[in-house]
Amino acid sequence: MFKLSRDMDAGVTIGIIGSAIGSDQKIVNGIKEQLSKNPRFEIASHSFNHQVNLSLADEEISIDKTDKKIQEIFGVKPKVFIPPENYFNTGTIPILKKHGYTHLSSSNAVEIPPPFVNTDFYHFDVAAYTGLLDPQTNRWTTIPPDVIMEQINDSLFDNGYAVVMMRPNDFSNYENGSYVNVVNQTKFDELKSIINEIKSKGYLLTPIGKIDKYETEKFQNTIPIVIDDRNKSADKNCNCVAFKIDNVQDFWINDVQNEVIDTFSTHDAPVTISVIGKFFGTDPKVVDFIKQKIKDNDDISVAIRGWKLADHSSYGLPEQSDSIRKTSEQISAILGVKSNMFSIPFGKFNEDTLTAMNDNNISYLSGMVATDNPDFKSKPFHVSETSSLMSLLEEDPFYKGTIADKFSSKIDAQQNQYHYTLVSMQPSDFAMRDDSGQIINQINKERIEQLTELIGYLKGQKIQIVSIYDLPQKVTFEKYPDWIKRIYDWNAQGMITDSDLDNAIKHLVSRKIIIPF
Repeated sequence: MFKLSRDMDAGVTIGIIGSAIGSDQKIVNGIKEQLSKNPRFEIASHSFNHQVNLSLADEEISIDKTDKKIQEIFGVKPKVFIPPENYFNTGTIPILKKHGYTHLSSSNAVEIPPPFVNTDFYHFDVAAYTGLLDPQTNRWTTIPPDVIMEQINDSLFDNGYAVVMMRPNDFSNYENGSYVNVVNQTKFDELKSIINEIKSKGYLLTPIGKIDKYETEKFQNTIPIVIDDRNKSADKNCNCVAFKIDNVQDFWINDVQNEVIDTFSTHDAPVTISVIGKFFGTDPKVVDFIKQKIKDNDDISVAIRGWKLADHSSYGLPEQSDSIRKTSEQISAILGVKSNMFSIPFGKFNEDTLTAMNDNNISYLSGMVATDNPDFKSKPFHVSETSSLMSLLEEDPFYKGTIADKFSSKIDAQQNQYHYTLVSMQPSDFAMRDDSGQIINQINKERIEQLTELIGYLKGQKIQIVSIYDLPQKVTFEKYPDWIKRIYDWNAQGMITDSDLDNAIKHLVSRKIIIPF
């Protein structure tokens, strides 16, 4: 495992149990070699004897003894602590700070999502595992690579980083009721495929203690970001941002939902709301409010979220088509508008999804860039989310300056990479929580103020706030009069064919009414 990390230039943090290290010279020499040759190799403390439920005094003794053992054998002082069995409490952290620790990583979350702020002590939760213990059999069950990548992508999208926990037994053979010191080549090959996929996406592979040092040149990933070749013609960004509110439904925090929508309406900012069909249409507070906004000609568009909030890639074609059709009919019947976009739950879809969309004349698919490359050259248009609102609003150590400075840096990075910015959010992002941590129907005024500040900042910087439906044209054309989107609407509604659309655009380009990038 050590050699794989070095050969594939993949960062790794190893947790050392103080009482269990030092007697096996093969392991000791292997770690020393990595420390001398691999800049992305890091030692963490995993306690002295892997005991839990210690008193704070005994816990401090355990940490101190492990520090001394690691220093004695390897000549380094660990800065990262991996709690035994992921167990720790708030009293552990002051002890760690006292002993010079700056990072903690476990699956025992203090807060969800874990705090990722520029501070003197970082807590990076584990997002994925290569294996989990089955308490019935006392055997480790390995996790499939596609599940691990899904967990990594989810954590990157939500938190900006992902920590994967591995154990040596996940990569060894199991014979006659126990793990043996024989490499399981299949599992190693799977790990290689995960590392290669991570690299292909341009993600930084770094040890835990370097996550917050993302901007340092020494640890920058040299693998280029992969952008779909079909969008190569869009070599300039549109200087535009679109917003989407997912999971709008009846009765659930309806005051909060309405307040978020009204924030966009009040500031003349377009927004798209995605509706869960089964749970929409019977709450007058929600329905009447949205209908009035549409009647007032506020720039609000509606997307399909599905009949239920479910992973549609787990459905067969008939189920996917039925979910899209029923939700589309519900939106039309309740709000009197036609929806032409499917905002796929959890960013997951497959070929049946695309077929189901085509069968229901849906021309826009909105997933997330972690799982779907933007594509404006084929149908349906793939208009992927580039960021969650929370990742724009919350503190992190990757960007410096004021909130406005960080808005600007993050949006610039997305514009340069994808040529546009699409920000997703949910009503729950703006709701308060009670003492037990449950979401309640009470508006988080600070979050609303932050959203208002973001909208004002964009307008002040002359960055266009546009509808998602306008993004394909805004990205493709440098000059694009607004009236031309009617042609795309006709195409989306089946009134003109794709060939008719192509011919119309070519004609307008020839007359320089629109100018491609």
